[in-house]
Amino acid sequence: MSQPLSEDGTSNDGGAGRTRRAPRPAANRRLRSERQPVPTELPRIPDGLWAKLDPLIQRYDPPAKVGRRRTNQRRVLDAILYRLVTGCPWNELPPTFPHPSAVYRTYQRWLRYRLMDEILQVIITSAQHAQTVQRN
Repeated sequence: MSQPLSEDGTSNDGGAGRTRRAPRPAANRRLRSERQPVPTELPRIPDGLWAKLDPLIQRYDPPAKVGRRRTNQRRVLDAILYRLVTGCPWNELPPTFPHPSAVYRTYQRWLRYRLMDEILQVIITSAQHAQTVQRN
């Protein structure tokens, strides 16, 4: 038996000390159809940059000798950079990337190992070098 809601939107359950809020109207929720569409061409790490990053990742975070095969680290880094640039929630990464939980776990591990600092430093240095070469 449900209790009628009071003027402030709460319901008293008969003196048990608990109150319930009325559910938010659906108009306040953001629908998937309202979200921005995923670009068809997602950015990828260039081969030259990956050649610098792969040994770094292998040194700081080598794959385990036993257990499940590791997710493609290049695609994981693509997903992390996409998320950092766009600000989208982890669970809304485009489906072309690895599973969001694998991407998030890898990101957290790389933060713990301070590997993200190294990766971003290599990316920044490469971008500065490319900009200097382009000017000359």
